Amino acid sequence: MAIKNKKGYAYFVELVLSIILLSIILSGYIESQQVIFTYKQNEDLRSNGWNILKNLDDFNAINSTNFTKVDAYIEGSINTFTSFDLELYNDSGCYPIDDGVVSSTNYTRCPTINATTKNNIVSTIYTFSQHEQPQSIRLYLWRKL
Repeated sequence: MAIKNKKGYAYFVELVLSIILLSIILSGYIESQQVIFTYKQNEDLRSNGWNILKNLDDFNAINSTNFTKVDAYIEGSINTFTSFDLELYNDSGCYPIDDGVVSSTNYTRCPTINATTKNNIVSTIYTFSQHEQPQSIRLYLWRKL
């Protein structure tokens, strides 16, 4: 009779260990799928941002002094859950663009955000050469949610 109880105890321990092992495996899988999904969303956001800037350049809508059309086009091209910010880069420095107007003061150091950051901010940079010297626009995109 004592042997039968120990056999049931061994099956119970085996079942508990199997459930714990299965839980560990599944929790890691679900977390890795979430990371892959977030990475894919950010890559899609970066790709869309670059395509927006390319379309603007293709239609010669980028003007180095007035970015009002650029702001309006970007605002209309992204969904309501996405925000954006722009910067102009040229030989003399980096200039923030607010409400379609390029700031007259440049940054002391250009930010080097070129990949996804902790806050899910993605950036894309597009260089256009409509003038004597090439200029670039960096578009930062992030989801509000």
